[in-house]
Amino acid sequence: MSTDFEDFRMSHLVRTAEDWKQLVSLGATEESPLDFDFTFISTSKDAIADLEKELSDYSLSVSSEGIFKKKFTISGNSGAIAWNESRLLQWVDYLIQVGADSGCEFEGCGASAP
Repeated sequence: MSTDFEDFRMSHLVRTAEDWKQLVSLGATEESPLDFDFTFISTSKDAIADLEKELSDYSLSVSSEGIFKKKFTISGNSGAIAWNESRLLQWVDYLIQVGADSGCEFEGCGASAP
């Protein structure tokens, strides 16, 4: 793995841990069903199609913008799941890696407080 990718990965994992702490401070517990949304971007329609296949268990939507320099966005959500910090970090790490493997960039994820 490249240093740039590892820095990118770690920055998202640090933000996710901070997000979890914020959700807990707002009343989330390990029993709270939280529905996390997530987003990826790419300039390649093929990369988006590959990612769609990899994430076929999730409800996904794809959009594009631009005419000559297309940018594709793929968004989805986890569904309501009772998370803990460790499980959430593992899931985000998975999303980052599957996105990179497909040629897409993970933009982030988030959930609303219960």
